[in-house]
Amino acid sequence: ESEEQIDRVYTSIQNVIKTRKDKLKVKNINLEIKNVEQLTSVLPYLDSETLKTVDLSLKGIVDLRNVLELDAWKEKNGLEMNVALDTFSMMDLEALKENLIQQPTFKTVTIYYDHIHQDALESLHYNHQPLAISHYPVSHKIAFSRVHGIPSNVSHQMSVLGNYVIMRNILKYVGGVDIQSLRKVSRTIRNRVDFIREDPGIQKINISLKEHGKIMVAYDDSKQIIYEKYGFGCSIGQQYIPQDYRSVFLNDFEIMLRNQGSIIKTACLNFSKDPSFMEMLKDYMKSKDQLLKVESLELEVLGQYEVLCILQVINPPTLKTLNLQASGNYPLQIDIDEVMKLEQWNNLETLVLSSLIISTPLQEISFGNLVNVEILVECISMDDLFYLKENLLNSTRMNKLKIRFNFFTDSNNQNEQWPDFDQDEIGTWTFRIPNENQYLSVLYLPFQSVTFSLQEMPPEMDFMEMEV
Repeated sequence: ESEEQIDRVYTSIQNVIKTRKDKLKVKNINLEIKNVEQLTSVLPYLDSETLKTVDLSLKGIVDLRNVLELDAWKEKNGLEMNVALDTFSMMDLEALKENLIQQPTFKTVTIYYDHIHQDALESLHYNHQPLAISHYPVSHKIAFSRVHGIPSNVSHQMSVLGNYVIMRNILKYVGGVDIQSLRKVSRTIRNRVDFIREDPGIQKINISLKEHGKIMVAYDDSKQIIYEKYGFGCSIGQQYIPQDYRSVFLNDFEIMLRNQGSIIKTACLNFSKDPSFMEMLKDYMKSKDQLLKVESLELEVLGQYEVLCILQVINPPTLKTLNLQASGNYPLQIDIDEVMKLEQWNNLETLVLSSLIISTPLQEISFGNLVNVEILVECISMDDLFYLKENLLNSTRMNKLKIRFNFFTDSNNQNEQWPDFDQDEIGTWTFRIPNENQYLSVLYLPFQSVTFSLQEMPPEMDFMEMEV
């Protein structure tokens, strides 16, 4: 419909209601307007005592300041107004703030927008006392209201939480996420929490960047927290922060773990959609002189570089298990030559690579202090089997080494030094470990795997003597 047709409709409504002896008693009114005059044709004839809620849909170019400054509002107090508009600007924000602070007309104003200017978006994060402003970026909603005095019971609760003894007892029974929430209640409580420095006792961390522009993190069994890129800032649930979403996460992450003294049992990380974030994480943690105390590390990666970056933020003595998986649906090739040079490698006891194909030659892999290993290679040869057998016979730590492979490369596999070996047949062998009450068991599954395992020797067992 054209604006002229709508004007005629509003004029007709005005002609009807202004003939009434008394003003129209309505509690709620919903209007769609294309100019301020359409609103003034109705508003003066509504009873101020009964009117509580006004829903406006601003179509076309309607200045929000002109709407708020209409003389027709002057007789009305404590209204709740909901406004739907196309674009919310800095001028709209300033107009709303001025009106709510200076006039009693509106108790709350809620804006529903399709678009928002960047300067207005960033300004929403600042302190707007005596107003309370809540931004819900997912639903494109901004709620404005006046802040009333803090009730005495709330003030008493705040003073109780600020008590050192009470807060210390509370912190003993809450998790890391709850501690983070407490810090955001007030400056007094934040200072008290930071002074007590209670260990949050986090046991498990899961951080994922599987989607571009979104960091998902969960601590222990808490609800997942999502840091999402929104314009030039960060959206966390219904909260907007005018900073890069990665920087916001890193700051919260550092605060969360600042007092963590106990070892984190498991950390699961996947940064495949934003490899640059790994550099940010490494640089940030180093700048804080803070390494993660993690016992078991699970990584989804695309290559060795990611492993190197992440391992450098892990405290070497605490890391015992490393589980690497390919980020994607297909196995990927990975070198581990540089990873083996890190101090973290030397402390590992368990290594698992289930969907990453190690391209580093088997005879160049340093198994160091490893106790349990499961890896995947493209191919394995008889020379590799001899090499591994000899090394494991002299190893004092390795309990189990399982190597999955796609191909066996020796064509002449009837080697007299390994009787009955056939690359196409299942085979098992046992080798006694010199001067030990143990033996090395070898299980070969064609086109699948070879497993070396250390076993305790029963007294009645007879061993095959082999010279290699």
